[in-house]
Amino acid sequence: MVYAPLRESVTGYRRLAHARADNVDLVVEFPLSRRPAHVWRTVWAHHRDGTVLGETPVTLSPDGSVHRFVPALEHAAAGFRWTW
Repeated sequence: MVYAPLRESVTGYRRLAHARADNVDLVVEFPLSRRPAHVWRTVWAHHRDGTVLGETPVTLSPDGSVHRFVPALEHAAAGFRWTW
């Protein structure tokens, strides 16, 4: 997923698994002109719920992307959140 400047400031991306999903690969790319100040790998209890089950700070790669491989995801949402 590539994020470019929008009217609204997007602050996260998550993928939801109702049942078990194996080998989930998540990548978010930010343009050079708009890089977030902080990024976290995050797991939420639900795709719309703000309850964070866990998160870890991550560093953008030189090309402005973040990557996470999740071996298995079940009844949760995983992805990234960030602050501008």
